[in-house]
Amino acid sequence: GKPVDLCELAAGSGSLSRDADDHGVSHMPPVDYRCGLHMGRIKDQIPILFAFLVFGCETLFESPTCTPWGSNARIWEQDRRRTTRARETSSLHFMTLLCFLQLVLGRSYAVENPWGSDLYTDSPFALLEACGLDFQNNQFEQCAYGATIDGLPSRKGTNMASERDLPELRSAVLRTISMGNFGERTRQAPEQRSQQFIP
Repeated sequence: GKPVDLCELAAGSGSLSRDADDHGVSHMPPVDYRCGLHMGRIKDQIPILFAFLVFGCETLFESPTCTPWGSNARIWEQDRRRTTRARETSSLHFMTLLCFLQLVLGRSYAVENPWGSDLYTDSPFALLEACGLDFQNNQFEQCAYGATIDGLPSRKGTNMASERDLPELRSAVLRTISMGNFGERTRQAPEQRSQQFIP
């Protein structure tokens, strides 16, 4: 049958999938630890891979944890950084494999992490560019798409790696912004940004 429009992996609160529901866009159930699925476990990888091969999606959206890959991790002791990143490796290998599958099938992927994240250079995701496949970094600030914390614009520099250029994400944004705590609240995708991935 026809592939669904969207699949969200490492979905956090699953807000992108909720926005898809609100706009009548077809999608697979969001996948995250909160749903009881661990993308580093073979027993959980099998049903996810089955769904991709049998049903499929036009756009795969992945938002792996940024904690071991962001700027804060660079000041950790080397052993701590290496150990923390190693715990993510099996999940990231699987997520990278799904991006490769999307390309083989002529479909799209997008991988979200903060600006300057080492995810794209020091994890399995680096293979996407190293293999000479189409790979574009698209940087934007989430306040351009309505992200707020405590009612104020949330300045969160974000990179969206994809097989294609996404010029619609690169907008002029507010520069005088109150900084806040960019914890779990910022993992809820603002609706305006979500619509860049919803047909």
